[in-house]
Amino acid sequence: MSLSQERGLLETGAAWLLGFLWILPLLYAFWTAFHPPEYSTRFALAAPLTLDNFVTAWAAAPFARLARLAGAGVSVVGDTGLQVESRRMDRLRAG
Repeated sequence: MSLSQERGLLETGAAWLLGFLWILPLLYAFWTAFHPPEYSTRFALAAPLTLDNFVTAWAAAPFARLARLAGAGVSVVGDTGLQVESRRMDRLRAG
């Protein structure tokens, strides 16, 4: 095996390792989302599944207010962008 092949294998292995390390927190978040809080720090395959975490999150977060704020922000940014573009096009037409 040549040096370039060994280097390629090392780089491939490192990429896979980094990819696995990158996805671990996402897997943990997925695990804790669907299991009771007492199973959040230990991995038990027989742990019961629940949707109580989602109910708690929906009850605690002000999603309606956040949605209105996001919609208003998108509208303001969009309208401002349209006004700027409209003025730019007017200047181009005026020559």
